[in-house]
Amino acid sequence: MPKEHVAFPSEVDERASERNFVPLEDILKAEKKAMEIVTNMERGRLARKYGLDMEGKKWKVEDVSLHEHYDVKVTEDGSEKYIEVKGHMPLLPIAELTEAEKAFAENNRDRYWIYIVCNLRAGVPVIFKIFRPFNEEERRIFLVKDGVDIDVTGKVDINITTKGRYVLGISSF
Repeated sequence: MPKEHVAFPSEVDERASERNFVPLEDILKAEKKAMEIVTNMERGRLARKYGLDMEGKKWKVEDVSLHEHYDVKVTEDGSEKYIEVKGHMPLLPIAELTEAEKAFAENNRDRYWIYIVCNLRAGVPVIFKIFRPFNEEERRIFLVKDGVDIDVTGKVDINITTKGRYVLGISSF
């Protein structure tokens, strides 16, 4: 990706994320945009697979963020997928989860994903999808490029730290 398409995190971004001082307005703007991108991406995927006319019959994408410990519920041909969405203005691929979100992830490990949507400030979103985030042996990490999931498991890793929440950061080897 060309440098001009990357919103590198500034020192202020990094300090703010480490100390949880990101302004609420910035968080809400990033989360709203990330939710829009993820729901549109999932709707598009399912519409191509089953047809738009099958929405509500064969597939459904719902924003459940106000009443669940995850953000998007995808129902596809009778099975469910739970997606936790994290959005960031700079290219800062981290996901911070509450204890309840982590417990939900572990209890639903076969259906739970984290989608990290970052680089929003530059207008060129970078999307990582993480399946089984807390199971080191079975964890899968995908980078979405031009609508295609590229398996980057083994090329990047996840560092998990605990700060009263669980912060997952994607890094290179």
